[in-house]
Amino acid sequence: MFARLGTTVQLAARLCAHAEPDQILATEGVVEHSAVSGSLFSGTRLITPKGFDRAIPVYEVLWQGI
Repeated sequence: MFARLGTTVQLAARLCAHAEPDQILATEGVVEHSAVSGSLFSGTRLITPKGFDRAIPVYEVLWQGI
């Protein structure tokens, strides 16, 4: 369990590193678990976070103006 938690924290830090100023990035898992995913997320792109073996899709959170 703790190894998975560590991976989650590492991924969160890597997402922050890939985000532009005033931008929030979310993983596919966050999008799938969101009740308002149709209007809260925009686009997708693949990133390969440092320390991870494969590319993962990320989405931009449309938070401004909410």
